[in-house]
Amino acid sequence: MELFFAESAGQLSSPRLAAVNLTGGIDAQIHNQGLLKTSAESAQLSFGPNNELAQATLKGAVRFENANAASAQSDTAVFHFDDRHQLARADLAGDVNLVSDGERLHTQKAFITFAADEAGQIQPVRFETATAASLEAAGASTEQPPAQFEAHRIRYDMITGSGRAVGPVRFVFYQQADPNSGLLTEVWPVEITAEGDADFV
Repeated sequence: MELFFAESAGQLSSPRLAAVNLTGGIDAQIHNQGLLKTSAESAQLSFGPNNELAQATLKGAVRFENANAASAQSDTAVFHFDDRHQLARADLAGDVNLVSDGERLHTQKAFITFAADEAGQIQPVRFETATAASLEAAGASTEQPPAQFEAHRIRYDMITGSGRAVGPVRFVFYQQADPNSGLLTEVWPVEITAEGDADFV
């Protein structure tokens, strides 16, 4: 662990913590109006003028999850905190996987915005990918393969359930086959493609 202090304004002022570098693996819980568990191989913490955490940069096998078991994994993550010292945004890069409610999003670069819910708990409220992304949702039954959605970029509002996929877009889902149809399969794929954008509400 390395500690860095800012230069004092005068002889009577107390030392101000500027940064902390942690190596050798970290496992932390952030109690910031809601629990956020995180782990990584190393971390660089930057502090504001009143010794408040302003930014945390995590590198190497980064993983974090909130109290609702939504989780994210990436090679690097930068957590930004607002003026009220609340977690405001996470910038994820390198083999990014977001998992929530049976859905898995994969991309190389994504941004997650956080805000307080009605109970005051900090929760992810929006995500946006900056690179091509694929989203996989669990099928309606164990025999049904997961639906797959691919786009150039995806913006999604977790509160309203609406978003936009920047094209080209490809969506594949599976329908139950009619048992009297004579088909050799129980489900058959339906594929929808578009060159332009797709809005979902």
